[in-house]
Amino acid sequence: LFVLKLVCSFLVFSVHSNVSCDDTASCPDGNTCCKTQEGGWACCPLPEAVCCDDFFHCCSHGTTCNVAAGSCDESSDSKPWLEKVPALPRAGQRSPGSVNCDSSHVCPDSNTCCENTDGDWSCCPLPEAVCCTDGEHCCPANYKCDVTRVSCIKGDVVIPWYNKISAQNTPAPSLNLDAVTCDDKNKIDSENRFH
Repeated sequence: LFVLKLVCSFLVFSVHSNVSCDDTASCPDGNTCCKTQEGGWACCPLPEAVCCDDFFHCCSHGTTCNVAAGSCDESSDSKPWLEKVPALPRAGQRSPGSVNCDSSHVCPDSNTCCENTDGDWSCCPLPEAVCCTDGEHCCPANYKCDVTRVSCIKGDVVIPWYNKISAQNTPAPSLNLDAVTCDDKNKIDSENRFH
């Protein structure tokens, strides 16, 4: 049984296009919000996914969670299941960790930055992933992208490849212009008056 484990930390930035879980949490676009055992939220990196009863895993739309076998079952096939990742805080809430793609784009922690064919950035929801040459997909570390089979290959193991999500622009640092301290005793206020 191949169980793919995705681990992701909260984002520092707000997501421009996201799926709202409730008024406190959201998931990146193309993800599904699933409840955690503690009553919080986690993100399944699949659209319209099935949230498994174990509160840790999820399966693609149209499949059934087989918790005993650790798989996602279709009527004719079985696929590896995915582990959900923590939900993102809503805009304005503070959270740790992100991966810098360049000076203006970031991905969630434990993701891999992949440069697109147009020179922009996307995030693969896997750490140390392999970015596929089609510019849209990625595979887990130590796998190879097979563009003709639309899959990830490692020896005899063949799994579906992953869709990347768009990298987010890093917010510009905010400056407090109310007062600039010059030294211990002097400062300049927002109207450029020296005190």
